[in-house]
Amino acid sequence: MIEKDILLDNLSKIEHLTFRCECCKKGVKLLDQSKYFESESEFSRSEFTEEVNGFKTKIHRRFSAGFICSNPECGDISIFVGDKNSVLKLEEGICQGKVTQFPVHHDKITIYDIIPTLNLFDIKSYSFKAEASALEGELEEAFSIFWRNADCCGMKIRSVLEVVMDDNGIDKTHIPMSGKNKGKVTTYNLYERIELFHDKYPNEDLKAVLNNLRKLGNIGSHPRENLTREKLVFMLETLECILNQLYTDNRKKLVELDKKLIEFMTNTQFN
Repeated sequence: MIEKDILLDNLSKIEHLTFRCECCKKGVKLLDQSKYFESESEFSRSEFTEEVNGFKTKIHRRFSAGFICSNPECGDISIFVGDKNSVLKLEEGICQGKVTQFPVHHDKITIYDIIPTLNLFDIKSYSFKAEASALEGELEEAFSIFWRNADCCGMKIRSVLEVVMDDNGIDKTHIPMSGKNKGKVTTYNLYERIELFHDKYPNEDLKAVLNNLRKLGNIGSHPRENLTREKLVFMLETLECILNQLYTDNRKKLVELDKKLIEFMTNTQFN
């Protein structure tokens, strides 16, 4: 997974951001200053009018930034769009032998979109069984939505689990032999599919973490329930570990992540 400071909006300077080029797999994407633009928003100009020593105490800017691959044979570009919020703080320093307060703006970068989509963890190393294109597509959609809407991304992660069930040959429908749907084609819900998955590939730890991730993914569809960015990052880390568990081997870390998922769900009710 890429650095959590990026995912959690802990960046103060856009130029501090670097990441691997997914086009050539060799270079690193670096900020091209000639392709950087920012402008103070109208809201900031009209509402943030308080000043200290001639400096505005708050500024809200919108930016776009171009990142170019360092590999001269590639030169691929990624475009970032987001906000830069600046808050004025007075910091002490020495000037001509005297302690003096200097106004300094502290910036916080918030990313809202990345074009083309930046994979938040490596998905090309997995050898999916049957649904490679579908799984890659669902994962890339989750990565794209991540920056804009945490709840929608959580639901998309849940839908990735459905495709994982498909990839592992778990039935989508059945025809009950009794009950109100007797003789009718009936769709399994994800909980039922995870049970079937466990019957086919017995693993209590994996079954537990799949169900907890399913429950957490449901939050996005519930009124008055919101996923935080922190929880969403943890869901993605857990999803990455699940894929490693299914297509590599990472059981120990999966158990640790499941314990954290249970903590997140404390005092929250879902189905």
